Amino acid sequence: MSESDAPRRALATKLLELGARFRARNVDDLAALEHCVERLRGGDDEALTEIESIAHRMSGTGATLGFPAISTAAEALERLAESPGASVDRLTAALADLRLAAERGEQQG
Repeated sequence: MSESDAPRRALATKLLELGARFRARNVDDLAALEHCVERLRGGDDEALTEIESIAHRMSGTGATLGFPAISTAAEALERLAESPGASVDRLTAALADLRLAAERGEQQG
């Protein structure tokens, strides 16, 4: 390997580090999303705004860092939360899809 490969290797290493931090943060984000869904079950419609925000962040970060499955699942959850009359059951199912994508945690790059 030549010296000119060093910046590329450094970038690849940094992306892997950021990916690991993203996967670790997903644990907290998924717990927060589950809590929001439970709040919705209790009648707290403000939880939808939090679901949208968390899912939006996960979607964007996942896309940026090379986690397309997480990004796609998070975007689906975000869009559902934005939909008028979104049911808790549909949100729960979308959250389950996101959890599965996050558990797989496949990073492309």
